[in-house]
Amino acid sequence: MKGLLCVLLLITPFIGFSQTEIIKQFHDNGNIGVEGTVINGQQEGYWKYYYKKNGQLKKAGSYKNGSLDGFWKYYNENGQLTHEGNFINDKSTGKWKFYREDGQLKREGNLNNNIKTGLWKSYFRSGELLEQGNYIDDKTSGIWEFYYKNGKLRRTGEYIDGKENGFWKAYYETGELMSEFNYVIYNEQTCGNPPFGTTYGTFFHGHSVSYFKNGQKKREENWKCGLEDGMFKTFNEEGQLLFIEIYEDGKFLKTIRP
Repeated sequence: MKGLLCVLLLITPFIGFSQTEIIKQFHDNGNIGVEGTVINGQQEGYWKYYYKKNGQLKKAGSYKNGSLDGFWKYYNENGQLTHEGNFINDKSTGKWKFYREDGQLKREGNLNNNIKTGLWKSYFRSGELLEQGNYIDDKTSGIWEFYYKNGKLRRTGEYIDGKENGFWKAYYETGELMSEFNYVIYNEQTCGNPPFGTTYGTFFHGHSVSYFKNGQKKREENWKCGLEDGMFKTFNEEGQLLFIEIYEDGKFLKTIRP
């Protein structure tokens, strides 16, 4: 390694003719940089890597036949654990955990050959659950849930291929339903010409309703692939209709007052 001095102890057993080297490499400031074992020219067993400036442990874990294999831990220069998890044949595989600067768990989940898969969870700085849901091939998939710090559900809905899709709900921090709305992933059959000139992404689509905390409707809307289309109704907290706005393909047409 550049900037490292190497000290090794050579051990050659008589049986099997394998060659074992105990490696210690030092930074040019004298602090240890790397230590571990090489067998027949390949890294094996437990290795440690250190920061140059202060000698703090940077990362530590196992090799097998020269590849990362087994449990590894990674640290910042202050000695705080930043992330930890398993490798198989140089690929992140199995349960991984990621931490904040203060040591609190930030997120955790499964990796398969460096790709997110299965259930993942994220947390607030204070430790409460922030969000949870599944990944397929490194993309959000299926039902996801997002939370307030008090543990109440903030919003929930479905992802397909990393994009919001279908029916979603949002809630007030005190638990009352705030809104219900739909997403659609662009497809030519539903949307025709790409809205906003793009075929990428997801758009508001269909009927949506928002509510006051007392359960009365606040607003009703109609969307077509991200464009206002149809009647938009606005109510007061007593449920009285205040006015109606009419849209067509994203263009405002008129306001109707009862």
